[in-house]
Amino acid sequence: MGKSQSKRLNNSGPLGSLGALNNVLPPPIPQRESLPSGPRTQFPSSSLVNLHSETTVLAPAAPSIPIRYYSNVNFRPMSWHELSGKNIRVVDANRTIAVRADEEYCNAYVFSSRPLKCGEKIVIQVLGIERSFIGGLAVGFTACDPREVTREDLPDDSDMLLDRKEYWVVNKDVCRTPEIGDELCFHLTLNGEVRYSKNNTKVATLMHVDKTLPLWLFFDVYGNIQKIRSIGVTTHVPPIPPRPRSTPFMTQTSMPQLTVTLPPRDPNTAQVALGGPAPASSSSIIHSSGHPNYSMMRSYSVPTGVTSTEPMSPQQKTGYIKSLPTSPETTMDSCSETEASECTVCYERAVNAVLYTCGHMCMCFECAIVVKNHKSALCPICRQEIKDVIKIYKT
Repeated sequence: MGKSQSKRLNNSGPLGSLGALNNVLPPPIPQRESLPSGPRTQFPSSSLVNLHSETTVLAPAAPSIPIRYYSNVNFRPMSWHELSGKNIRVVDANRTIAVRADEEYCNAYVFSSRPLKCGEKIVIQVLGIERSFIGGLAVGFTACDPREVTREDLPDDSDMLLDRKEYWVVNKDVCRTPEIGDELCFHLTLNGEVRYSKNNTKVATLMHVDKTLPLWLFFDVYGNIQKIRSIGVTTHVPPIPPRPRSTPFMTQTSMPQLTVTLPPRDPNTAQVALGGPAPASSSSIIHSSGHPNYSMMRSYSVPTGVTSTEPMSPQQKTGYIKSLPTSPETTMDSCSETEASECTVCYERAVNAVLYTCGHMCMCFECAIVVKNHKSALCPICRQEIKDVIKIYKT
């Protein structure tokens, strides 16, 4: 009996030990609750930052903002060069969208894939902004091929590029108050002037460059602009200026056509020419279509001897005919020429200046200089920019 009892105890020994362990250990936790609350806690914090940065900067996103201010312009594609700053990435297959890294505000350079030609203009669109940073976009031109520059050569401050041996020019703080969807146009003119406009409005001159060199355009996506898109390039076609006219301000829209109605021919005109009496004055009436009639009285002096009843000799008749006053048409033409030669600004001095580049002549030299020095120097006729005033001398 004792042996059998001992044998049962031996057989139940392991079970007894397991029961003892169950009494000591806590009850098992379900598998779902045993999972950690977040797998990212298993990674170092630096790895988390890198993963977040890569997801934000490198994720491609199709442009969803339509073109508003240049929708009627035919653009040619202009992609970004392979060279870029250390804090920016090109995120689409066409290489037209560039995004600056989070928590960074500088060294976000992008270069045009080819040199910009004189007469071309490029338009970029703002797709993202970061209000926590202050400062605007930096734009510049260089004759240095981007293939000859490494990413490590690009400084944080774009002004340091001017110390390089190649040709570099830069203008900082362009578009300091951007909005998403803004369209920025940069125009390289035929004379090397770089013009800038925002949303196809007021044009400002940023710089002048050496037009004899091949010039790559570059941007530093600096400050509050974080994401840009290259819409493309187009060739600027300047408007053809109108031909200069002797009376530029007398147009069909500004002044109705004037017609002169002469009085019927007096049958006694021949008698006047042969020495008969003649009236002391004559009048011509100017009728303006659509307006009341205006009378212009012109008095002509009668030569001595016309009122004489004595017959005139052939020599006197010839001299009298030569000394007759000019006809009303001739007088009207001379009057119009006098009015046309008056300055349209002061109405006192004669027109003696030509506006460059449109070629209009409508002001005196003094008034033209005053208008040119004004903030918005525009021709009063065609509204083109006045670049210079040329004084003329009449003989």
